[in-house]
Amino acid sequence: MRLFKKLFVLLSLVIVLVVSACTSQKEINIEGSMTIAIYKTSITVNTTFVDSEGLLAEQLAKIHLTVADSEEKEVNRKNVTVNAETLVGNAVDVTGLEADTSYTVKLIASLDGDQKTLETKTVKTINNGESAEDPIVISTKADLEAMSKEPSAYYRLDADLDFEGEELSAIFTSSNPFKGHLDGNNHSISNFTLDADTTYSGVFGYIKGATISKLTIKDATFNAARGERYLAALAGKAENAEITDVTVDGISISYSGQTSKTAYIGGLLAWSENSKISNVVVKNMSITTPKARLKVYIGGFVGYNKNSAISNASVEGKMEITVGYSSHTNGLAYIGGFVGLNDSSKGITTAYANVNITVAEIDEYSGYKTHTAYIGGFVAGNSSTVCKLSDCAAIGDITVTLTRSYNVYAGGLYGRLIQGSTVENCVYKPVENGITLTLMADGAEDKALQKAFVGLVGGYQDQYTKLNNVFATLDKFACTPVASEANQITVNTGSVSTDLSKLSDTIKNVINK
Repeated sequence: MRLFKKLFVLLSLVIVLVVSACTSQKEINIEGSMTIAIYKTSITVNTTFVDSEGLLAEQLAKIHLTVADSEEKEVNRKNVTVNAETLVGNAVDVTGLEADTSYTVKLIASLDGDQKTLETKTVKTINNGESAEDPIVISTKADLEAMSKEPSAYYRLDADLDFEGEELSAIFTSSNPFKGHLDGNNHSISNFTLDADTTYSGVFGYIKGATISKLTIKDATFNAARGERYLAALAGKAENAEITDVTVDGISISYSGQTSKTAYIGGLLAWSENSKISNVVVKNMSITTPKARLKVYIGGFVGYNKNSAISNASVEGKMEITVGYSSHTNGLAYIGGFVGLNDSSKGITTAYANVNITVAEIDEYSGYKTHTAYIGGFVAGNSSTVCKLSDCAAIGDITVTLTRSYNVYAGGLYGRLIQGSTVENCVYKPVENGITLTLMADGAEDKALQKAFVGLVGGYQDQYTKLNNVFATLDKFACTPVASEANQITVNTGSVSTDLSKLSDTIKNVINK
């Protein structure tokens, strides 16, 4: 009997301890819900919570979600970080899923080894985007930005997207370039400002092996400062891409520079490499650089053309470029109405630039001893590649004030041409003043060191280059001070003609306007 009483007391004590332990443990008084965006091979989960006892704020409870296939086998698990004030979780991307496949998503809270399922949803990834006949349709801003989730898919724009002044970030990056296909379907992306504080800035940022067609980008502002930049309306960089039937209309690009890095800037593309561009128009374009340094490659159409073929293309607008260097050495500026630096043997054909160009320097130093500026109404220059230019025209006035740089090349058509290149059936047409070049004043300390070359083609190597039927419709090349041997200014006026017979009807019509 006494033993039975002892056992009863002991059992009662155990029960009390167990009950005490259970009641002291916090319950998971959390509720949560999910919204899921569904893509081809991924999903994005957004979450919100109700936290009755502040468990999330005290970081006592943890949140995660699991993704399982149709056989309830877990294929992914992700932690969710919750903002303690707003009780909103971070957007969680789950990648590596299969297209056209059902998955079960569970939102789970855990506390002291216990778990509570807050919500369960079943979703099915999409199956389209495999071909041009069955593309992923873009009809909203969210759809456009979601292209980054499936960079290799086929897309079709099914509506004009007016962002009403909102900010848009580049969709793709160098680590996640656009490799797919976009049919703009003759629709537009318009009325936005672009967050250009990334290396590759433009609506599509970085494209590689992609095709883009029948698209308009209009009424947009692009601003960037400091750092290495690839800045343009369509994309900062294009490699092995094909771009056709694209219009860029009403864009303003500004780069304030103030850096020792290199900047590439263009109306359409900042850098184009091994690409094919045809039937593309850039109009109502403005490019300004309040203080660009140390090396800049700026073109109204493309900043740097590396072995890309361009045909049936045009750019109309203005460029106001101010350069200012932080050192006395190695400054370099390629500034062209159509292309800044043109290193392409594949050729530019049937294209024109109707661009007024103004170039000036910030008066900070007594001289820039190794700085060189190449300015061209159509192309600023080429560096090492045999280039081909045919059936092209530059229209506009070029005003250059460089009282510090030691080497200046200014050409109505081409700033400087080297390496056995060919230019044929091309024309420069001034509008009012032609080329006006202001250099160091007489008596300047480094006057004897400054050299300048100005003309239809500012400078070229006679024995290597071929100029066939290359001319200006008016003889307007003005220099201040007047060109002379003492001032080391060489004027290459080229041939002056009004014979347009060898030009295409497209270029004839532009010149005759």
